Amino acid sequence: MKLIRQIYDERFKFLKRERKLIEKARKIQAKEYERRLEALNGEARRILESQQKSISVEKFDGIIGQLNTSMNSTNDKIAELSKRLYIIMGGLIVIEFLLKYIFKT
Repeated sequence: MKLIRQIYDERFKFLKRERKLIEKARKIQAKEYERRLEALNGEARRILESQQKSISVEKFDGIIGQLNTSMNSTNDKIAELSKRLYIIMGGLIVIEFLLKYIFKT
């Protein structure tokens, strides 16, 4: 009977130590989860700040498209004005030539 009691006491001590170790491991695990969650929360904040400072690819492409359209329109207007300027310069050369010819005679 004494032997059974001794075995029972040893088993109880072992289970008690095992329970303490498991509890200690759970506390360590909980601290690690908390640390990781804090890091993730910080990362989420950094990602949100980064997103607020930048624009989406679609919006960027839209802005570039608008700029290209505006630039093409401006280039077309410059080309049209250049044509008109050449015509006016040609007309002035003709007028200058005629005036020189008329006042020479």
